[in-house]
Amino acid sequence: MATDFGLACLGITHPHVSVRLDVGRRIEGVRLIGVADPDPSNADGLRALSEYVEAPILTRDEVLSSEEVHGVVVEPWTYEMVDYSIACLEAGKSVLVEKPGGSNPDDLQRLVEAADKARRDSGAIVQVGYNFRFSPMIDFAKRVLADGLLGEVVQSRVHGAGPAGDATHRWFNLPNDLGGCFWEDGCHLMDLIVHLFGVPNNVTAKVSKHQGFSGEDSLEDAAVAALEYDKMLLSFDFTSWEAHDWLETWEITMYGTKGTLRIQMLPERYDLYLKEASGGYAKGWTRWNETTFAVPWAGEPTPWEKWHIVANKSFFFHEIAAFRDAAQGKSASTVPASHAKDIAAVMKACYDSSAGGGRCMEVAKP
Repeated sequence: MATDFGLACLGITHPHVSVRLDVGRRIEGVRLIGVADPDPSNADGLRALSEYVEAPILTRDEVLSSEEVHGVVVEPWTYEMVDYSIACLEAGKSVLVEKPGGSNPDDLQRLVEAADKARRDSGAIVQVGYNFRFSPMIDFAKRVLADGLLGEVVQSRVHGAGPAGDATHRWFNLPNDLGGCFWEDGCHLMDLIVHLFGVPNNVTAKVSKHQGFSGEDSLEDAAVAALEYDKMLLSFDFTSWEAHDWLETWEITMYGTKGTLRIQMLPERYDLYLKEASGGYAKGWTRWNETTFAVPWAGEPTPWEKWHIVANKSFFFHEIAAFRDAAQGKSASTVPASHAKDIAAVMKACYDSSAGGGRCMEVAKP
């Protein structure tokens, strides 16, 4: 097996680090070089992770200086993501940074500028870790839209959620972050919205902190937003207090003049309705879902991660392979820093709208 792409990590605070490293070492052409985290409070977790992925512990400087390391998975606290990423880029290393890539739009502007400079200076790239982009259902929806099977899509509806209690977790209440659970987890859905439909013209939103519900431990509990395009209105709702397993109710529905499409990422399924046969699909409803029991998203806690452990690793195989190919110059970055900045711009408009009593806010276009 070829082992010409060296992978390391810098920062292990976010729970996606182990799945990305475990998947990476199983992919053709990838070799895991080592794991690093300069935060002393993560020392025990770093040792456990090192044993799990069978890779040595490195220092931050060793990751940055090693000629064997070509790509770095960056997973510290959100407010550290851009600084860690810039250090890697300046060392000529490509970066796969956990979503949302930074704390706020200004932070992500720094990442965009660093990514542009790195691309010119060394060819290093940035890919932001929006792993749900790699669901086959998202590829399917993209093809249906591109082929015009739905006609003119005039309305869409998106639902997302986090498990009950997420709003009180530290990850959703970090200093300098644009917001809480809607920002940190809702950005996953916003990635898919922008990927499928582009940046909206304006938004009207309400981000709620339920009185007497989650106490002072959380910034927010839920959000709803209306995103307006030239010919489409999209509704997006998100809560961090859902009883279901992760992703089980996440859903995107598109209503067009010629058809309707409803997709779900895990378990994978779609319902496609066409007024007339088109694109190889019959008139009426075509329904498909996974024929085997899907592995749930979340797994059991480990010695290095106590929260949101990933059991279903399917999306990450495509993500790491895409990162390898982009870092080696075989393709463009699938999720560049500029896309993460666009997501942040839409999210900021949502927060600004809510702070202004729900008034309509224009979205800053790239």
